[in-house]
Formats: sequence, structure tokens, C-alpha cells
Amino acid sequence: MIELPRMVVVEKGSIKKIDKIIKKLKIKGKIIVLSGEKTYKIAGKDLCEILGARHKIVRSSQISAVNEVVDTVKAKNINLIAACGGGKVIDVAKLASARCGIEYISVPTAASHDGLVSPLASIRIGRMPASVKAKAPLAIVADLEVISKAPIRLTVSGLLDLVAKFSAVRDWRLANKEKNEEISEYSVKLALLSAKTALKVGRDIKRIKKGDTDIFKKIIKALIASSVAISIANSSRPASGSEHKIAHAMDIVKENKALHGEKVGIATVISLYMQKARWRRVKSFAKNIGAPIDIGNIEELGLSIDDIVEAVLKAKEVKPERYTIIEHIEITREKAENIIKKVLT
Repeated sequence: MIELPRMVVVEKGSIKKIDKIIKKLKIKGKIIVLSGEKTYKIAGKDLCEILGARHKIVRSSQISAVNEVVDTVKAKNINLIAACGGGKVIDVAKLASARCGIEYISVPTAASHDGLVSPLASIRIGRMPASVKAKAPLAIVADLEVISKAPIRLTVSGLLDLVAKFSAVRDWRLANKEKNEEISEYSVKLALLSAKTALKVGRDIKRIKKGDTDIFKKIIKALIASSVAISIANSSRPASGSEHKIAHAMDIVKENKALHGEKVGIATVISLYMQKARWRRVKSFAKNIGAPIDIGNIEELGLSIDDIVEAVLKAKEVKPERYTIIEHIEITREKAENIIKKVLT
């Protein structure tokens, strides 16, 4: 069964209308707003005041954070969760709402990730990432005034997460060919459409930096398209392949200051090179939007060449059931070092 939101509102000032949106959805009862500390100040406080809702800070996407929300929802007889923030907040809301059997609304405060409406939650159990079946939001309320004012680094991270679909789709096709894994061509088309949209809007980086809400509307719609591709496939396959395995392995290898999308962007260039695909196109795109893609600025995030080599070698341990180019070719330390020196210097 394909899970999709009943309402998608992408416009300026949509947060101010959220009480009317909830009324249209015919949801009654107590509401809790989940947010990060910063996103509470940006939009969470307004949501609480408009909705007369309780509030809870989410500081991580660890399973313990999900359990805390579940306990609060049950103790306070909450009927609806409003997830106001970035990926961590939305992922925790997804799984907590699914476990409590209630609905949640996605209220992103930045265009930083593509999990806005997908039914899969990216949760950490210790240092290991896990993609857990949860549920899609009842609605997404994307306020372009809020999102366009987010730090440019968050938007760049979202754009990098989108172009990762070029390598993710190649990995999925490889698994279909080599392992007879089922593939959804419609999901593939949606994923590639979102990646191509990212390339196109990335050429207008000046408009993005100026906070042009029209271009942010295109970015949000591309992120939603990628989420819908996941919903249709009932798997993160169209959006996550070897590049995400490498990106998650970077966190396992070493604590760092890189955003998820930044790590994914670095890993996408590596994956596309291994796939003998157009890696230079993505590297040029990343440079144009100001992303860390050369070893010099990557090191500023706390990652060295040796760390990334280790991540490539360790990537097989992340979602080992997922067949990608990493499992398809034999990657020695020497080969990994040569690849990384070629594409990141």
C-alpha cells in the first residue's frame, strides 16, 4: 500500500494557517509539537501558540529519543504530532506516531533532506543507522518564508541529497540485474526527476542565497518527489545506495562536523566514479553551490583522506543486505585510496 500525505501545502506563511489546515483534516484532540532547540525559536513556538499545543525538544534521532516521545504521547493522551524542524525531528515523529497509532504532520524548517513525506525513518541504534518502516505524514506544511531564511549550508545539503539519486538508481538497477531485486520504474523516474531538478536549480545559487521563495518552492517539490519515490517503492532504494552507505560509514569511522547531505555529496562522487558514470558533473555542481567536495574543505569538517578510505572499506557493514556497486566490485585499500585521491583532489 502506497502511503502519501492527504495535504501538501508549500507556500509563504503556511504555518500561520496550520490551525485551519488541521481543521480541514478533521483532527481533534491534544497536539504536541516536536522541534529542535533552534527550530523552536524559528517556528516551533509559533506553532505551539497557534495550536495551543504542548512542546518537546528532540536532540537526536537515537531510538531512545523515539521512546521518550512515545512515553510522552501515551502519558498525555496526545492525538497528533507536529514535527517542526529538520530530518532528526521528522524521523523521530514518524516512528513515534507509528508506534502510538496516531497521525503526524511534517513541518520542515529547511530544505535540507528528502525524508519529508516518506514512510521510512532513519533512526540510529548506537552508532549504526537503520531505516525503519514507520508512516507517511498526514500532511506536509512547508512555509517558504521560514525555509528560505534557513542557513544556505542546509539548503546545499538538501541539494546534495537530491543528486545522490543518480548513484542510488544505478545501484538499484545493478541489484535488479545481478540479484533479480524488484524495481519500480516509476520510482526511478521520480527519483531521477528530483536529481535533475537539483542540478537545474543549483545553477541559480545566487537566487538561493537571496532567499528567493520561488526557487525554494522548486527545491521543496523536488525533495517531496524523492520522498514519494520512496513511498511508491516502499523502500529507500530509489534515494539511497552505495553513496549513503559510505556517508553513514563516515560517522562510524569518526565523529565529524559534516551535515548528512555534505557526506552524501562526497560519497556520491566516489560512487559514480566506481559506477563509471558522470562523477565530474556532480563534482562541478557541488563546487558551484559551495559544497565541501575537495579534500581541503572536507578536512575542515573533521574528515581526512584516510577517514574516507576507511568509510569506503567499511561501507559493506552498513545495510549489508543492500547490494550496490560496493558489493559488486572488489575494493582494496589501495584501490580506495586511488579513487579518493582522483575524485577529491
